[in-house]
Amino acid sequence: MSQIQEILEHIHKLQTILHRLIDEAQGNLQDANVISVSRILNSDIIEYYKMIYVIHKYF
Repeated sequence: MSQIQEILEHIHKLQTILHRLIDEAQGNLQDANVISVSRILNSDIIEYYKMIYVIHKYF
C-alpha cells in the first residue's frame, strides 16, 4: 500500500473517531478529546497535501 493510501485510510479513521467524539461530547467542540483528535487529523491532512504537491511538482 502506498503512503498516500495509508494516510487517506488514517484520515478516514480519524474522521470517524472525531464524529463519534463530538457526539459523545454532545456537540462540544471545545472538549479536550475533540480538540486533540482534530489536531491530529489536521496534521494528517496537511501531510497528505504535501505529498500531493510533491507528486504534482515532479511528475
